[in-house]
Amino acid sequence: MCEFEYDRTYIEKNDKYEILKVVWPPESKSKAHDHGKSLGWIFVLSGRIYQDVYEKETKQFLHRTYHGPGEMVRETSNIIHVMGNPTGEDAVTAHFYTPPLKMKYYDL
Repeated sequence: MCEFEYDRTYIEKNDKYEILKVVWPPESKSKAHDHGKSLGWIFVLSGRIYQDVYEKETKQFLHRTYHGPGEMVRETSNIIHVMGNPTGEDAVTAHFYTPPLKMKYYDL
């Protein structure tokens, strides 16, 4: 089984930051994860994505948000989240993280 249900392409990565493009096939989603100590910004280039946010300590579901082209999602180190594409069309996002990601995965 593939680690991801989506295609991740690194644009640039060094010891300070990483930039990548993600193509989300229809109805794909990430595993529940955090971003370690990284801060992140996700820009929706095309399509539509959602984000389910969980409180990191209790793992309690907090909310779901939807984002479309031109919108940005800011990621912090104090949450767990699942991102996905709720539509029947591909979605494309650009991601910037500093420092580079060291994700931890969760079973929720």
